[in-house]
Amino acid sequence: MKKNNFIFSIIIFCGLISTQAFIANAVSAGSNSNNWAVEVVEYLPGNNAAFSYTNANTAIGPAAQYTFADEEMTNVASVTVINPPWQNNQIVSIGNGGKLIVRMGRQVNNYDDPEHPYGVDLLVFGNTLFAYVDDEGLSQTNPWYATSEEPIEIWVSADLINWFMATNCFADSLMPTQSVDLNGNPADYLYPPNPALLTNDWISFAGTWSYSNTVQAYEGSAGGAPVDLSQLKTSDGQATNLTFINYVKIENPQTEDASEIDAVAAVAALPEPFYSCPAGVSFIIYYFIFINRKSIHQSN
Repeated sequence: MKKNNFIFSIIIFCGLISTQAFIANAVSAGSNSNNWAVEVVEYLPGNNAAFSYTNANTAIGPAAQYTFADEEMTNVASVTVINPPWQNNQIVSIGNGGKLIVRMGRQVNNYDDPEHPYGVDLLVFGNTLFAYVDDEGLSQTNPWYATSEEPIEIWVSADLINWFMATNCFADSLMPTQSVDLNGNPADYLYPPNPALLTNDWISFAGTWSYSNTVQAYEGSAGGAPVDLSQLKTSDGQATNLTFINYVKIENPQTEDASEIDAVAAVAALPEPFYSCPAGVSFIIYYFIFINRKSIHQSN
């Protein structure tokens, strides 16, 4: 009995350390500049880049949490999947033939789940939105009928010389930014959406998806295009992966879409205390933290 109590005490002790570190990390990570792009290396606006949206420095730092909800700019509201960032001090336009290269504030590592949830390592935020059927005020259950996606390529590099394209997602596409949950609590900008959502039939005649169940499906994430550094390809189409990257390139080589970018973020990893516990203890902590990570993120 004493042995069981001792083991239980170790589990609780290690679990508390890991949980506290995990929660602290979730709270502070979004405001840490090292988690975001910190420098514009190159910006070349395409021939149809949106007029007055060519300040590349808007892609530096954290993604927008608030924006105006009206063209008169009198009503400030949270950024949501129906109210994306749209001001010219929040997003930069890429345009046909354009590109944007940014340097990240820290090395972005290729980690699998659970260190990086779903194996997602990088998030690219644009200004895509979901449009719902009735625009006469927000109904939480009115189904989506369209998206404003302008998908363009995401390339990554460790050295600014060798570039590799993300194969599982595109910039200024799914998933639109959602800064709050259904209760108005802040979403986590460094926690990725489940990449399985990219294959959803969002625009369905059956009206399956609406604001309420879409936000619930985000599970506390603020969205963004979820890049997995294990799902890349070379310029000649060969599948590959990278251990880490330092640079991100958003490029529009061929579409007529203007495409806008808000920010680029490195996914926050599981904190160190998790690994310092014995393997058996770590498994139990994994169960309580990661199987229930939705509630942890939503509570912050």
